[in-house]
Amino acid sequence: MGARVRNALSGLFRRDGEIAAPGWRFTVLVLVGAMIARLLAIAAYRYGGDDLTVYTYFSRLLLHGQNPFDAPPGGAVDPVYADNPTGELGLFAGILGLWDSRTALRILFLVADLGSVLAVGYMFRRPKWWRVQLMLLVAFNPFLIIRWTFWAEDKTVLFLWLALLIAFLEHDRHIASWAAATVLGVLKWLSVYLVLPLMVFTWSRRGFGRALLAAALSFLTVALITIPFFPDSLKPWSRREARLNVVPEHESPARLLDAVGLWDPLVVKVFIPAAVLAVLGLYLAGRIDIREAVVLSFAASVVLLPDIGRGEWVALPLLLIMRLTPWRLLAIWGASIVSSIAAVGESRKAHNLPFNSLFERFLGTGDGTLLYVFLVNLFLFVVLLLYAADRVRGRVDIEAARDLRFRWRLTLPRSAGRTVAQASPKT
Repeated sequence: MGARVRNALSGLFRRDGEIAAPGWRFTVLVLVGAMIARLLAIAAYRYGGDDLTVYTYFSRLLLHGQNPFDAPPGGAVDPVYADNPTGELGLFAGILGLWDSRTALRILFLVADLGSVLAVGYMFRRPKWWRVQLMLLVAFNPFLIIRWTFWAEDKTVLFLWLALLIAFLEHDRHIASWAAATVLGVLKWLSVYLVLPLMVFTWSRRGFGRALLAAALSFLTVALITIPFFPDSLKPWSRREARLNVVPEHESPARLLDAVGLWDPLVVKVFIPAAVLAVLGLYLAGRIDIREAVVLSFAASVVLLPDIGRGEWVALPLLLIMRLTPWRLLAIWGASIVSSIAAVGESRKAHNLPFNSLFERFLGTGDGTLLYVFLVNLFLFVVLLLYAADRVRGRVDIEAARDLRFRWRLTLPRSAGRTVAQASPKT
């Protein structure tokens, strides 16, 4: 028995360059442990949070044939919170059709988490050590369990498809990559931020015609999903845009800009398209690869939103494209623990905990303060700092299995009768 445990944990501390998946015994242990941790979180907070109420309420309207985007004003939830696309509400309505319970959606999120663990362990072209460490981070990171399970969030499903997209890109599988991006578009319209780098990547490998066709089919799929209840199904766009005009609150990193007088609603409205175009420019210049272009484009779309704080939602995808070392992992785990303490300490559940006084002394004056904003986003800040350190030093991802940077396609005269690809200069 001892030998089996040692074999299962063999890749945990031994760092090597072996491109291999973890052993199945280790995988089973991680999956079982991750499931138990999430079931305990679900049992500890049966309500699941206000977002779960929003998902359930509007999905039930759709399940019973009502227009979820034109909900009655006297309902259980204010209609203004019907800001999720038809695709996501349709998915949730399908789950509720099988079992009409809030817990059914939480089980869906749990399954998505386990799927992400498997995707990291078996679909990425990375060394075994890297896969093992990411599996552990996704499975047991306390900040993720609190933010995505204790308070139930759809981010679990979205991250699974984002991880699959990055894995498909590593394998140079264009059809599968576009399929994953399309699912992200159907569920949350995220593909709008990813379409430009994906088109350029497909064009550089498969030609402009195939890139245009892939983008058109993806757009058409998302548009078709929007047809039910049209034009009301477009209201989530305007409702989410209206939230850009609020003063940064609660735990958004934009609170730090507001504190020094640099916040204006125009900031985020300009930042998002400018950042996405800048990322595209870096990709075209060969400074970053397609995986980084996708993750950074996504991060640019959410990192400065003033109405929410989703540090883990930016940090976790960045971990998919980062180098890992024991010291980096120590910093990442430490930061996530601190952010977890901040999140729990300022929750409405904290007053029921026997060590509530420790939270009060640790966090000071409470939710919305600059100290709280910094601590709850420490996980994000540490990951951003580590990634930026590599970029400033000109380091590339040494754990990637192939060059995924942009390659210009040069068409030769017809007499040559062929097309060649010229690699961009190395960084």
